[in-house]
Amino acid sequence: MHCVSSPINEMVIRIQISESGIVTPTDTICMNAGARFTAASLTTKVTNVAQLTFQCVDAAVCKNQNPLKVTSDSVEAVGDVKFKGVVSCTNNKQNRVGAADNYSCQITIKDDA
Repeated sequence: MHCVSSPINEMVIRIQISESGIVTPTDTICMNAGARFTAASLTTKVTNVAQLTFQCVDAAVCKNQNPLKVTSDSVEAVGDVKFKGVVSCTNNKQNRVGAADNYSCQITIKDDA
């Protein structure tokens, strides 16, 4: 199974695509035990994202936080792990004229299947 070369860059690209309103899956992400990234490390690389959260729903990869520990603001590999994410973003400017884009994004962690 092929893994992306940079998990952070993969997430950033998918966030940028999702800003257009398209729910976007990532390619397979592999992380070695101890590797970690945070919402802040992603939002500094993407413009107009005011809020970014992670969640894990019904995925074996993060059941009991092993091998992947997912909190609302970080993803950490407890053991070597492969997974995918699904990125969705909502523009919060609410069609106000002249208002800057202001996105809230969520990354849902999924099993690599």
